[in-house]
Amino acid sequence: MQIIHFNPNDSGLRFLQGSRMYFKESFNDQGQSIYRALPDANDFVGLLNSRISYPDVVLITAHGTDDAILGVRQGKLIKAMRLHQTRLFKNNFVLAVSCLTAKEFGKKAIEEAAQVYIGFDDYIQSDFKFGSSLNQKFNDILEKIFKKIYQLSLNRAFSSFIKKSLTARELTMLIELNFKKLVRELQRMDIKNIRTVYSVQLTEKLEDELRAVIKLQFIAKYNTLQKKISLLGDPYYVPWYYINYLNKEELQVLLEKINNMDEKNNYYKYFVELLVYMKLNDQVGYLGTYEKFEKELCREDLVFEVPFNLPKDIA
Repeated sequence: MQIIHFNPNDSGLRFLQGSRMYFKESFNDQGQSIYRALPDANDFVGLLNSRISYPDVVLITAHGTDDAILGVRQGKLIKAMRLHQTRLFKNNFVLAVSCLTAKEFGKKAIEEAAQVYIGFDDYIQSDFKFGSSLNQKFNDILEKIFKKIYQLSLNRAFSSFIKKSLTARELTMLIELNFKKLVRELQRMDIKNIRTVYSVQLTEKLEDELRAVIKLQFIAKYNTLQKKISLLGDPYYVPWYYINYLNKEELQVLLEKINNMDEKNNYYKYFVELLVYMKLNDQVGYLGTYEKFEKELCREDLVFEVPFNLPKDIA
């Protein structure tokens, strides 16, 4: 599996570019990173095309419209992916922090056999802005802190989603839980820690005003963002790569979750089940699922390549 991250070098999304180093370190598996950050649109589309048969995870932090993902070329926005290219998401999970793309682009991706598309169905830029009664410098400080909290919430939730094989629905819930937890932590910080953690030049005179805004606006703004998120496709999808690192109890819970997967994704469901049964050394479960998996692989409409050789039995 690869985690393919499209993150153009655009000033409007600079706060999300810090995710690159976080994910590069987080997804370093035995010295080999499964994470690829691609700021160039051609490189991104090219990699998707080369891996169209594999079940990958795609993260997009870019501008968007209802029918395209946008990139940057020579300082100008361009259409990096159009509707007809959503076929390149076949077999993939896609999380897009991009305005509007869930309206048409994401729906087309699901029609073209992406397993999940999570994105926004409205504009979100204004949700990161603040209009305090104080000066613009204070508004900029609030925006910087809010964006930092959002980035950390997303980073930590996405990492847990991959490493703990959480469902797509659990990912969206975890982003929200992380955000509210970080806001509570921020409320308990003294002014010196806030300056250090969030790299802001905040005077003590503004401390009371800051805490008032945190209390009244931060959660409200996040809730506005949350209402604009759409989860399209299979809410019970789980990423497969780190299944081998789960303990027995976690694997048993995972079996219950994937039992609810969408029937049209049975090929992927059986693939994940085989990995779980292999880890549990459950010969009976493995053999029963292997037979069903082989039948799925014979489907004429299926474009899927098993990432590694699966034995016919595990005796």
